[in-house]
Amino acid sequence: MALQGNPSENPDEFTTFASISRAKVGFQFVHRGHLPACKKCQFFFICQKPLEKFQAYEIEEVKLKRHDCPNDFHEDPMQVVRVGKLTKRIAMPKKGTFQGVTSVYNHQFCYAFECSHRQECLSTIIIRDGEKIKIRDFVRDISPDCLMKYQLVLVDFDLIED
Repeated sequence: MALQGNPSENPDEFTTFASISRAKVGFQFVHRGHLPACKKCQFFFICQKPLEKFQAYEIEEVKLKRHDCPNDFHEDPMQVVRVGKLTKRIAMPKKGTFQGVTSVYNHQFCYAFECSHRQECLSTIIIRDGEKIKIRDFVRDISPDCLMKYQLVLVDFDLIED
């Protein structure tokens, strides 16, 4: 199937589908799993199979080809897109945050619109308040950069399924 692309390409970038209302370069999303009926669909191996549950992605390219969802799970037609994996990185309070720790995420309240780390403090695309996470890697202390004077660290994390 031509949609799969060259297998020697970067495994963190691949072709899949997005509804036309979301098929825009720069659109970010987290794949939260597929419906059981998707496995029987003719498009499963391009539409759902490459996507990892709880992984964040960004649309990097939008192709011209469109398809209707055979199961009518999507209101809009699906558009062929090229996506890349996003690093799941957020700001967490420094106290009690260590590699391997499991925690419940709560975003930081930030009114410093000009802060270079605001996206990591308020990320609602990659993670929502109350979701369970496991700290994969400690990236660095960003406390000196925080305009709100919070004691924060940047971490890479994995979402944990309830």
